[in-house]
Amino acid sequence: LNSTEYDSGAPIPLGHHAEFGRPMAEDLIRNFTFKEQSETSHNRGLTKLLQLTTHIFDHVHAASIPVSQMALIVTDGRFNKAAVRQWVHTALSRQQYPLLIIVDRPKEEGQPSTSVFDLKAVQYENGTCMVSPYLSPDFPFPFYVVIQDMAALPRVLADVVRQWFEMAVR
Repeated sequence: LNSTEYDSGAPIPLGHHAEFGRPMAEDLIRNFTFKEQSETSHNRGLTKLLQLTTHIFDHVHAASIPVSQMALIVTDGRFNKAAVRQWVHTALSRQQYPLLIIVDRPKEEGQPSTSVFDLKAVQYENGTCMVSPYLSPDFPFPFYVVIQDMAALPRVLADVVRQWFEMAVR
């Protein structure tokens, strides 16, 4: 590793629209939830985020110096995998690494499970309905982690960044 440069960072909330900037960071973190949904947020939210980060990274990338760039994405893990797949591949081809951190809720006794581990994906192939685990091998993010204990988030973030540095120097 010859040098490490931190250019900038800011949270980008999703929902009805994506915004970018540091001024709203404190308010965003204080009100961090996965409750904001719109009619199409499942289909477009993460896709729009990946488009935006790819655009931002392309504009800060110095063409003469090879760089690896990282986007830490904290999500509940519910998104349209087919819509996101193209943008994940685009980012990876530009040495931009979208690292997904899925904050999951463990099953509570007596309640139906909402865990990402229990979600199913449905596909139709040749008129046949195929049901598979949501986190199956066709999951579009090659780099992701699922946490069920929010207290573990700082440690997980540190591990993710450390592993990214190890990968970036290879």
